[in-house]
Amino acid sequence: MPHTVTIAPYSSKNNYGEAVTGVTRTASAYVEPLKVLTETSTTNEESRPMQAYISDITITLRDQITLPDGTTPVISSIEVHTAVAGLEHTLVTFR
Repeated sequence: MPHTVTIAPYSSKNNYGEAVTGVTRTASAYVEPLKVLTETSTTNEESRPMQAYISDITITLRDQITLPDGTTPVISSIEVHTAVAGLEHTLVTFR
């Protein structure tokens, strides 16, 4: 996979209710933009969520993932794929 992402696993919340993360780790990934166009008679919407195929199957929805461009988007959903040995990965969709 051509990209590298940094994963900061969720640990707990501090006294102010903010998320605290644990020790970061890196994983190889393939990050791709996902472009969705919707057109109706009254609106013309365009959304650009991103998806990443990450070679790590321990990612949760509360983790923070830093992409190769330095951004840390909010995780929308995850799908863990473990059917084929050696090709285990997690598909992460961001908002």
